[in-house]
Amino acid sequence: MSDQAGTTEGGFWADATGERALDRYSKLVNMVDDGIYQLDAEGRFVAVNDTIVEVTGYSREELLNEYASLVLADEDVSRLQREIDRRLTDDDRRDDPIEFTARTADGDAIPCELELHLLVEDGAFQGSIGVVRDITERRQVERDLQQERDLLEGVVETSPVGIAVVDADGKVTFANEHAEEIYGRSRDELSQFSHDDPRLDLVDENSEPVERGEMPFDRVVTQEEAIHDQILGLRRPSSDRVWVSVNGAPQWNEDDELERAVFAFEDVTEQRENERELEKSERRYRTLIENFPNGAVGMFDENMRYTAVGGQLLKSLDIEPEDRIGSTIHELHPDVLVEQIEPYFAGALDGEADSFEIEFGGRHLHAHALPVRDATDEVFAGMVVVRDVTERKEYKREIERHNEQLETMFEVLPVGVVVAEADGQIVEANENAHDIWGGDVFDADSVAEYEQYPVRWAESGDRVEPEEMTLARVINGEEVGEPEIFEIETADGERRLVEAEGMPIRDENGEVDRGVITLSDVTERMEAQRQLEESERLYRTLAEHFPNGVVGVYDHDLRYTLAAGEKAGDPAPSAEEGLGTRMPDLYPDDAVADLEPLFRAAIEDGESGSIETQVVGRHWRVWAMPLRDGDGDIFAGLSFAQDITERKQRERELERTLGLLERTERIADVGGWEIDPKTQDVFWTDNIFELLEVPGDEEPPLDEALDMYHEEDRPRVEAAIEDALASGNPFDIEVRLRTAASSEVRWLRLQGVPETADGEVVSFRGAAQDITERKQREQQLEKLIERLEESNERLEQFAYAASHDLQEPLRMVSSYLQLIEQRYGDALDEDGEEFLEFAVDGADRMRNMIEGLLQYSRVETQGDDFAPVDLDDVIADVHNDLQVRIEENDAEITADALPVVEGDGGQLRQVFQNLLDNAIEYSSDGPPRVNISAERNEGQWVVSVSDEGIGIDPSDTDRVFEVFQSLHANDEHTGTGIGLALCERIIERHGGEIWVESEPGEGATFSFTLPAASDQKR
Repeated sequence: MSDQAGTTEGGFWADATGERALDRYSKLVNMVDDGIYQLDAEGRFVAVNDTIVEVTGYSREELLNEYASLVLADEDVSRLQREIDRRLTDDDRRDDPIEFTARTADGDAIPCELELHLLVEDGAFQGSIGVVRDITERRQVERDLQQERDLLEGVVETSPVGIAVVDADGKVTFANEHAEEIYGRSRDELSQFSHDDPRLDLVDENSEPVERGEMPFDRVVTQEEAIHDQILGLRRPSSDRVWVSVNGAPQWNEDDELERAVFAFEDVTEQRENERELEKSERRYRTLIENFPNGAVGMFDENMRYTAVGGQLLKSLDIEPEDRIGSTIHELHPDVLVEQIEPYFAGALDGEADSFEIEFGGRHLHAHALPVRDATDEVFAGMVVVRDVTERKEYKREIERHNEQLETMFEVLPVGVVVAEADGQIVEANENAHDIWGGDVFDADSVAEYEQYPVRWAESGDRVEPEEMTLARVINGEEVGEPEIFEIETADGERRLVEAEGMPIRDENGEVDRGVITLSDVTERMEAQRQLEESERLYRTLAEHFPNGVVGVYDHDLRYTLAAGEKAGDPAPSAEEGLGTRMPDLYPDDAVADLEPLFRAAIEDGESGSIETQVVGRHWRVWAMPLRDGDGDIFAGLSFAQDITERKQRERELERTLGLLERTERIADVGGWEIDPKTQDVFWTDNIFELLEVPGDEEPPLDEALDMYHEEDRPRVEAAIEDALASGNPFDIEVRLRTAASSEVRWLRLQGVPETADGEVVSFRGAAQDITERKQREQQLEKLIERLEESNERLEQFAYAASHDLQEPLRMVSSYLQLIEQRYGDALDEDGEEFLEFAVDGADRMRNMIEGLLQYSRVETQGDDFAPVDLDDVIADVHNDLQVRIEENDAEITADALPVVEGDGGQLRQVFQNLLDNAIEYSSDGPPRVNISAERNEGQWVVSVSDEGIGIDPSDTDRVFEVFQSLHANDEHTGTGIGLALCERIIERHGGEIWVESEPGEGATFSFTLPAASDQKR
């Protein structure tokens, strides 16, 4: 603390003695939390402690000798001066605090409280001393307290549950609007009631009068702790009984004495009624599912998750229903099985019914998938009905019951409260709100961010836009008193129906400061009625779609009260014929003799059973069992009848097929074998024993069986078996073995096909076929091919040599004929000239034939390596080569876009040249017209050359490709008869084939195949 400038002993310390005392006072003043100052008579700072410096943000040097107005608002300067003048005039020395606003060096405003003390000596005003406190936190606490009061009032008034307050004497002192609705009485009327008023006629959840001490108020007062979900019935003035769920808690005063009790209660009348109806309906279809004979029934939701399963088939497969319920088909079944059944499950959820067959657990099953619809005909689930069609013996009499399903979804949930600032930022949500939404999701900072909440209108299913949500409307100033119902998707993906109400909280100026809404989970209440309707549809859907049979429910007089199923009406009596008719009046006497004891044992003795009988010309398997109510009493009988006529026929056919299979194995020298993947045990069919000359009493161990294979082939067999068991890969190999009895070496075709489940080999079967004779024939054929190749090579060499050696004498003949024509042509008569012309023409044709023969013999030996060949380029070259001939004959040659093929470009050019030349040569009277096209056929191209010429007789289409074969005389058309044969050999070298399609006078189409190039451009 500092003194006024220019003084050394004034201010606070003027009467202190000694520097040490002054120092102690100075430290004391600076240690207190309040600010302390001294002003002179003119209002200037004489001294300030450290707190004043910290609060104002000015240094001590900046404050001393400055007027106090430096840190005061203008209105506070004049107000404080008036207060000083008043106290001096009235001689008033009271220290009532004065509130003012301090201005800091940074321009901030700080609310403060001042205790002012005037310094007066000998009647003269000397200045003042002040103690200043920062009351910012106190102001905030006061505002928060007022907001909490407003919030509490809003929550109570908008709460969707009734709220009542009862004082320590048991009198009702407060009730909100929902309490008035539930009691059917106004607040004024309720204020005249005690907590146990006999007019309320209170009963417990069993409809028994509530004993004293068990009433909610008595329990809260006696136990002095909260109660939860006590179910009571009360009587309205209209005599209607209303059922409520009550929660309550005591409240104490500051002396720990009970001051009041607060109760919240919700109307659960409709819920209790729906639960009773739902229980009745569930019992009917649950009995039907649990006792489903010779098969299984499953119901699944939109995620293909089983919600109910049951049936006799599960017991035979050692499957517990509890292990299936709650799991999806993807979690329960192997991928291979899921691929088979998933399309049918999806189809059922899309509204389509369909049947399919699968293999599962070593059994062959026929399944029927169908949709389950609600009251609005909307599909809300799927059902699969499975029938075991592999059974060929009597079925077990007892049917495994499955677990209870469709438990009560939710109890009454408490109210959730959500609070948001005026700008939409969510600032508070109680625990119940988090429970309703499935987690802490209340992190939106504005109305626009409400987009993150998946909310839909419950009635229409349309998405609710952020600005339409109840919280957004409330902070916009709207009071939402009528409950709005939405469908939400919780943080864990669950869908719930929520009822919302709300109201804005306004400040002292009437502006919306905050908004509050209440949330109540009404899913159970809204769903109860729908579940009741769905439950009715469930068992009726199951009965109406009972596969390959009929379902009936009958009374103690054996009169049908339900008759349905796929076979109802054909061949069994229709549902209309059966309904209301006694079973003995519906069927022939011989069938009644079988059925009546079975039916009566079920409904009179509670015994389940089954028989086989014949009715309406068909074989039937019939089951009967009792239907019991909630007390275990039999109220009806349930019968199932399945048409097993086809099964009986299949059993007989199977016997014939097995016999035929055994005979076929012997004829084809084929035997079957199996190796157990776990034990390595070997199993053979009878034909394997005979094939290997092994005694048929017992299969040898695997090692001994492998020893029979040839020493060079055994490693291949072992490797194939080991790989199949390890990887699941099948194999098909040809190996040798020595028979056990004669040691004869024989060839076998050995095939193995492992079967896997979840990546593990579960079975390993195969076949062995004796192919010794085939291998012998193949060896003989290989030797014959070698000899033929050697012969062809010698023939090619001969053809080349012969044609080459014939060239020289032919040139000599041609030369001398030309000399005769030049020297003696004038001396020859007409016959001589004709003879000479014949000789020259014959020599020319001989030369052309020899050249063609040379080309024919060189196709294999002098061809180029195969490479990609663009046929468009080949056609362009051929067109240039034949340009003169094309113009002379006015020919028109067109070509489609042709592909790139793999081949010898020079030889393919020869093919096209020969075919186009022939097309021009053998044209009809008009100008030749030729078209070239190509069509892709898997890994090869089919190229066609079509003309409009004279055509070919179909009987000659093969002969035209033979060497030296011509269908026309030389005076009609020129040619050597080698061109098409050369084309055929070139195409064969390319791995293709060539053919012609034609009719006389209709033109011809020559087609051939060529391999497509690996980098095909088209």
